[in-house]
Amino acid sequence: MHRIMPYFSRVFAPAILVFGLAVPAMAQTPPAAAPRVPTVKILAIGEVTGAPLSAELRGKEVRATVNLYLTGKVDQWYLRGDGKGTVFLMNVATEAEAKALLDKLPMSEAGVRKFSYVPLGPMAPLRNLLMAQPER
Repeated sequence: MHRIMPYFSRVFAPAILVFGLAVPAMAQTPPAAAPRVPTVKILAIGEVTGAPLSAELRGKEVRATVNLYLTGKVDQWYLRGDGKGTVFLMNVATEAEAKALLDKLPMSEAGVRKFSYVPLGPMAPLRNLLMAQPER
């Protein structure tokens, strides 16, 4: 049994630190309130809500989307796997800014697409890696 404990602490201690699993020595001091996670990108999920699109409207939409990409506002864009619209990963910090940009796209102006917005930020649990470890 005494041989197992050093092995156990070498193998599982890193997992305890990385995944934030509490051990009695670490759980004695409650953590301070976690700082707010900053929004660094917006995931905009679009859904086509209107009739089939004309070739003209599709062409205008593509040109406007490419323009948002070239100005750095759209980082990535995809077609939804279910065929119901598009998804944009945007380089903006607020839903309001994303909405203001996407409301000007031709399909949005024509009323044939709506978006839902998801703010994205850094993985907050990674802060646990930076916390000072208690001395033994």
